[in-house]
Amino acid sequence: MPRSVLHGLLCALLLVLAACLAGDPEGNAPGECSDGLDNDSDGLLDCLDSECAGAPACAGDDDDSAGDDDDSPGDDDDTSGDDDTAGDDDTAGDDDSGDDDTSGGCIPCTGERYVDSPQDLADAAQCESISGSLTIEGLGPEVVDLDALACLTSVSESVNIQFNEGLLNLDGLAGLQSVGDSLFVQYNDVLQSIAGLAAVSSLLGDFNVTGNPALAELGSDWSLAEIGGSLEFTENTVLLSIDALTQVGSVGGNLHIDSNDDLLDVDGLTALTEIGGVFGIFYNPSLEQIDGLASLETVGGDVRLEGNPLLQDVDGLASLVVVPGELQLQDNLALVDVDGLSALQTVALTLKIEDNISLVDVDGLASLVSVGDDLDITDNISLVDIDGLSNLAFVGGDVIIHQNDPLANVDGLIGMSQIVGTLSLFANDSLAHCDGLAGLSFVAGTLQISGNVQLTDLSGLANLAAVNGSLTLDANGSLQSLAGLSGLLEVGGAVAISNHPQLANVDGLSSLNTIGMALFVIDNSALVDLDGFASLSAVGGNLLVERNNALTSVAGLSGPLHVAGNLDLRYNEALCQLHAEDTAASVTVAGLTRVSANNGACP
Repeated sequence: MPRSVLHGLLCALLLVLAACLAGDPEGNAPGECSDGLDNDSDGLLDCLDSECAGAPACAGDDDDSAGDDDDSPGDDDDTSGDDDTAGDDDTAGDDDSGDDDTSGGCIPCTGERYVDSPQDLADAAQCESISGSLTIEGLGPEVVDLDALACLTSVSESVNIQFNEGLLNLDGLAGLQSVGDSLFVQYNDVLQSIAGLAAVSSLLGDFNVTGNPALAELGSDWSLAEIGGSLEFTENTVLLSIDALTQVGSVGGNLHIDSNDDLLDVDGLTALTEIGGVFGIFYNPSLEQIDGLASLETVGGDVRLEGNPLLQDVDGLASLVVVPGELQLQDNLALVDVDGLSALQTVALTLKIEDNISLVDVDGLASLVSVGDDLDITDNISLVDIDGLSNLAFVGGDVIIHQNDPLANVDGLIGMSQIVGTLSLFANDSLAHCDGLAGLSFVAGTLQISGNVQLTDLSGLANLAAVNGSLTLDANGSLQSLAGLSGLLEVGGAVAISNHPQLANVDGLSSLNTIGMALFVIDNSALVDLDGFASLSAVGGNLLVERNNALTSVAGLSGPLHVAGNLDLRYNEALCQLHAEDTAASVTVAGLTRVSANNGACP
């Protein structure tokens, strides 16, 4: 081979070798490892391509590492506050277009939120505040907590948590501080604790905890100080206490504690001074005392303690001076006294003391001077006296003393001069006299004295001048005389005298001049005559004398007497028929006169 040819081949080989040294085996040409591009299409820029040794760093990139998600000239995503941090959402598949993570991930939410599925719960997870109401209702057994709502601090309107099958606690609401209206926790079958509500400081509306059969405790150290609406605990069958509410000073609406089977006391209400509406404690079978209410000074409506079988006293009401509605003490089987009401002066409506089978006296009512409507003392089978009412001067409705078996007198009514409604003494088995009514001059309604089997006389009524309603005397088994009624001049309604086996005459009514409605004298088996009606001039309805089997004379009706209705003299076994007919003939009768079946011997 000629020398010149060999020299040419050698030069060509040297040129190829130089090109290889300047490029890379993947195909980067000489000079292409410095242009910042991906010349060999392997997905790596020159600055990251190991085959481009010595290539310049990517211009402006401050986080160059294999796998960076958006490394391009000018990339700055390692700056403070950027979203490319551990746990951030910029993982594979993210679009890295703008930063979508706000501080802490919590944001305001507008409008109402209704949560009835796990997805709804997840959708509300970022809500720091809700401008409407929050309702969590009907969640299935798979949802056991509300931890997803850890962001939530305020709800502008109401919070309703109800009918959730698997919810165990409300710890996820531990950050909730403000509820603009009401808070309802109702009918959650397995809910054990609502301690998660401890940070809520005030409510403008109601706080209602009802029908949570597994709820054992409220937690402790609640911030709740004021409730604008009502406070209610009802049918939480294993709830032991409400001690968490020691900061609550006022309840604007009603306070209602009802049918909580294991509730022992209300000591959690020690700071409560004011209830704006009705105060009721009903049917709590384990409740023994209400001392926790010792600071209560004001209520806005009724006070009702009913159906608490272990409640022994009402000492927790010692600061109560006025009840602007009704006061009812009913079906408290262990209640022995009412000494806790010693400061009470006024009951604006009805005072009802009924079916308290252990109650011995009402001495705790010694400061009471006024009852605006009815006074009702009924079925207290251990009640010995009502002397505690001796300062009571006014009752605006009926006075009802019924079925208090050991009650021997009504001396506690000595301060009563007038009764606006009915006075009824009924079936008090030990009542022997009614001397406690000695100051009574007027009854605007009916006067009923019936079924008091030990009552022997009515001498306590000596000052009674008028009864605007009816006068009913019935089945007082030991009553022998009506002498106590000798001052009675008129009865506006009917007069009924019946079923007295020992009453021999009606002489006690000798001053009675007019009866506005009917006169009935029936089934008085010892009654001999009606001479006590000698002053009677008018009967406004029917006059019936029937089945008085010892009656021999009705001459007391001979007049002058006017009967506006019918006159019936019948079935009086000892009464002479002719005598009855003669007497009836002397009476002016507007209706029918019927004299029959009087089978007694005639003189």
